[in-house]
Amino acid sequence: MSLTAHRGFARPHWVDRLERVEIACGRALALGLFAAASLVLSWVVLPWISLDEPDELARRRRMQRIVSATCRRVHGLVRLLGLHHDPYAGVRLPEGPALLVLHHSCLVDLMGLVGRMPQLCCVMRAGLVNSRLLGPVLKSCGHVSAGTSSESEGASLFALRTRIDEGFPVLVCAHEPKTLEAVASEPSLSVHDTANLARDH
Repeated sequence: MSLTAHRGFARPHWVDRLERVEIACGRALALGLFAAASLVLSWVVLPWISLDEPDELARRRRMQRIVSATCRRVHGLVRLLGLHHDPYAGVRLPEGPALLVLHHSCLVDLMGLVGRMPQLCCVMRAGLVNSRLLGPVLKSCGHVSAGTSSESEGASLFALRTRIDEGFPVLVCAHEPKTLEAVASEPSLSVHDTANLARDH
C-alpha cells in the first residue's frame, strides 16, 4: 500500500499526468529512433543483404537478427532513461513454432519482445507494413499485414501458416479474433498469453 493511501490522502492528479507524459515520451523516443534506424536498414543494409544472400529464408533470418539487435538497443535506452518499465524482463519466452497473444499493442513492449525473440513474426497494422518508411524492413523480417477485407485476411492467414511451417514463432494481437482463432487451431502449436507470461514471472 502506498504512503498516501495509508494516510488517507488521494493520489495527486499531477502524478498521473506525469506518468502519462513519461509513457508518451518513451513511446515517441522509441518510435523516432526506430524510424531513423529503419531508414538506414531500408536504404543501405537491406539492399546489400539482398545482393549478398540469394536465399529468401536465410535473408529473412539475417535481417531479423539485425532488427532484433536494433530493438534491444532502442528498448534498453528507453528503459535506461526511466521512460518505460519492461514487463517481460527475465521472462522465459518460448522458442520455435509458437503463438504469442498480445492484449495491448504497445510499440515499446513489442520492441522488447522482438529484441528477445529475433525470429518473432508479428501481425501488424496494414498501414505500418505497407508504409514506405517501415514497410521494407518489416516485410524483410517476415512480419505480416493484418487483413482489412476477407481477401486480405485469407492472405494474412496463409502467410502466418507459412511462417509457422518454417519454424518461426508468431505474435497476434487479441483484437484480431478471427486471425487469432484460425492460427490457434493449428495442430501441435503451443499458445502463450503474454499477460500470463509477465504475471507468472
